[in-house]
Amino acid sequence: MKKTATPIRVGIVGLGRAGFGMQTQELLARPGMYEIVAGCDLSPKQRRRFGDKVPGAKLYARAEDLFADPRVELEISGGAAMKAPVYFVLGSRGALVSDDEKTLRLRYLDPKKKLPARRATTRLMDSFGRGETLPWIEETREVRKDLRPDCIWDALHGHLRGGKPFRVTTQEAFEVMRVLALASKAPVL
Repeated sequence: MKKTATPIRVGIVGLGRAGFGMQTQELLARPGMYEIVAGCDLSPKQRRRFGDKVPGAKLYARAEDLFADPRVELEISGGAAMKAPVYFVLGSRGALVSDDEKTLRLRYLDPKKKLPARRATTRLMDSFGRGETLPWIEETREVRKDLRPDCIWDALHGHLRGGKPFRVTTQEAFEVMRVLALASKAPVL
């Protein structure tokens, strides 16, 4: 008989759109991999809804109490409750957007075309709305199934219980945070 790994015991902090609407559903769809043992939200209404969906889970109003729960092996933050695309990445020469985690819409400046000259400015309003025609490329691509975000749970379980390499290293995550910190300090042109 093949031995199966025990499920990872999870506590979810924030039971709104992301925590309840996405992460709870994705984890419940993997009963042999994850067991949701606790949930936390300031809203009594959100806690009741979560308790109805995950009977037996301990409900908390304070994240500190969930963190202290000895049954919780992994805490997941539900994230900010704001209406936005699933992915929204802006760059200096384009953007990437996904509303459904299955397709990506890309809009970027054609790297083979020379951009019109612009004078340097420190005023934000001078850099937009000039009505110029820019060489945009627009396309939609399908996201490979193995790269879709809900697969993160399979990869995480494989890493924590099976010792498989995780597709994002700690060093890569820290590098993203370092770049974001630098960007937040950059002057707005």
